[in-house]
Amino acid sequence: MTKQGRYRIQTVSQMTGISTATLRAWERRYGIPKPVRGESSSYRLYSEDEVSMLKKLKTLCDQGLAPSEAIPLLSEDIGSLEHYDALLKKNAEAQSEISSTQDFSQQIQEIKIADSAFKQSPSAKSDGVRQAIPQDPKISQTIDLILKAILDYQPIALENHIRSALGLGSPKWVFDEIFATVLVKIGNLWSIGQLSIAQEHLASEYIGNATRDLLRLVQSDEGQKLILLACVENEFHTLPLYGSALHFIQWGYRVVILGANTPARALKESMIAIKPHAVGLSITQKIAIEQAKPLMQSYADVFEDLPWMIGGQGCDHLKNYVEKLGGIVAIGSPQEIKQKLEISISLQR
Repeated sequence: MTKQGRYRIQTVSQMTGISTATLRAWERRYGIPKPVRGESSSYRLYSEDEVSMLKKLKTLCDQGLAPSEAIPLLSEDIGSLEHYDALLKKNAEAQSEISSTQDFSQQIQEIKIADSAFKQSPSAKSDGVRQAIPQDPKISQTIDLILKAILDYQPIALENHIRSALGLGSPKWVFDEIFATVLVKIGNLWSIGQLSIAQEHLASEYIGNATRDLLRLVQSDEGQKLILLACVENEFHTLPLYGSALHFIQWGYRVVILGANTPARALKESMIAIKPHAVGLSITQKIAIEQAKPLMQSYADVFEDLPWMIGGQGCDHLKNYVEKLGGIVAIGSPQEIKQKLEISISLQR
């Protein structure tokens, strides 16, 4: 083998199955690989040795290890295929154990610091962000592992930890106690600049897929009342909407979800076709009251006498105005919210 750089990053990506973005991220975070720069250009050039090393690293990661766990193993003498296979088997068997590496501890500590910093910020106090952290060690452990997989860009590990979480309780409980807590922590990290857009999207995609699977599993055609759920116009965060759907299903409703960015005119068309007993709106991003008032008015005009509710982190400051329009703001315990909606529906009969 040679240590002379000869392959450009696109070629190495094809040879190893590792995306160019991941190669750059590993180089930036872990110092691996270490390509040279071409004499006549600024292109990264990778050697045969580095390509071989990257293939081994990818295999270890595919076994479920994070890069921070796999990279130290590359320094071991892997002189034969048998030794390499034995190492992979050892790592696979150890995967069920909790990592106690310094990198893991450091990441969890950073998350806790981010939580603390965010909770002291004015935005956390004004938005009424859910801050309760589950105390059960198994729950906290699962949350930490999910967060670690997100921070390390480890989709396989992330999917495995999410799948493990699904077996810890009922669908609603899993979302409320694990997924929602992860989302709050992600929001806290994002608010202080400790999380990238790519990491946020990775989390939303995988947790969203799992939550949609839960909804398909528990949805029933036997609910006597039907509720239509949607995010308000220009709101693209759908996970809180899915979480509320699990609550409505538990309360005996049939749920139809329209998803993100649903303007009033689109809801009107759906209402005519579906004929729901109520409509639920979700708003995560807080918007100024001057912008919110005409938006809420547009929905109230469409709903007319139909019971409607709005919930999410971005709705607290809208309470007085929404109630003036005849809507319900989802503030309080789940049972209190359920009771408000039931009374509103009963008055329409």
